[in-house]
Amino acid sequence: MPEPTVIAGLSVLAAITVIGCYLDIKYRRLPNWLCLATAAGGLAYVLLSADLNAAMLAAAHGAAALVVGMVIFKFGMFGGGDAKFYGGLACWIPITKGFFLLALASACTLVFVLVWFVASAGKQKTDAGGGGKKAMLPFGVPISIASWITVYLLSAG
Repeated sequence: MPEPTVIAGLSVLAAITVIGCYLDIKYRRLPNWLCLATAAGGLAYVLLSADLNAAMLAAAHGAAALVVGMVIFKFGMFGGGDAKFYGGLACWIPITKGFFLLALASACTLVFVLVWFVASAGKQKTDAGGGGKKAMLPFGVPISIASWITVYLLSAG
């Protein structure tokens, strides 16, 4: 049976990611308050379930992920909210496991993009050029899935 801290942490993470997925799908927006709450929740979880050193590594992961995400955003390949949300979710995971999260998020994103395009094939575009916010993919969904799986696997083993 997992420790109460782990159960509570996974529950909080599930709630955060469900809210993030909903907001990203419905509005194509991941607000700053959610990204900050995600980071704070992650750092608190790591501090309570591990130690200060692990929390510092998780903070380093969050900061590194945010910087890389903002560079990707600058080139228009990723939304700013997605970058901040990924950085917040990275705070749940020590930097030593960062490449695992990145690989899993990439795989989840690939599957998500394929499913999204297959599901939207044949649907008419709602605006003249098909552009705008609704044309952007809600990358918060695969990022959330990958983060939850990563935290779960790290807490289970």
